[in-house]
Amino acid sequence: MKKLSLIIIALVFVCTGSSAQTYKVTLPATPTIVDLFLAAAKYDKCETELVRKYAANSVKAQKLDRNTKRIIDKKNGYLEVTIGSNEDYHAVESCYWKMNNGNLLIAITHQEYQETTTLHFYEYNKASKTLKVVEKPFSLGLGGKAAEVHYELPRYGKTIVAETYDLMTDNGNPYRWKITWNGSKFDVKHVY
Repeated sequence: MKKLSLIIIALVFVCTGSSAQTYKVTLPATPTIVDLFLAAAKYDKCETELVRKYAANSVKAQKLDRNTKRIIDKKNGYLEVTIGSNEDYHAVESCYWKMNNGNLLIAITHQEYQETTTLHFYEYNKASKTLKVVEKPFSLGLGGKAAEVHYELPRYGKTIVAETYDLMTDNGNPYRWKITWNGSKFDVKHVY
């Protein structure tokens, strides 16, 4: 039990974005989801070099093995990379939304086999060419309950889907949330 607690503490420490940091970045005039993801992933402690290589397309499509999935949808601003199989995998999703102030809000999820999904946000300011870490811009209102959370970023639309599992009762029934971006903030709705 002590070893498990240390592992959990280590994961929480390792998989957190740099709080309230702003970074200078160099991106094209019209950045794609790949450009935005790679800029943010550089500062996101959960992202591995292998995932960045797959996302950057530096690994040729023919070299992808059967346990690797890569979706790069530049038109809809969505990226997904999954490496591994059902027993041992590493998955990342990223998307972005336009903000009312003209900036872009970038979201990155990270999950390893059946672990809670981490979700980090970054704001890209085109005028100042900066990328700022954004503290989680919404709350599911779990009130400190021990819960496992899984996030699914949208490939289409503006709604993140979250499922939470109560670790205390372990009844296997998730609570589902829809978290919709409206241009300036997220609206959180408990679905069931």
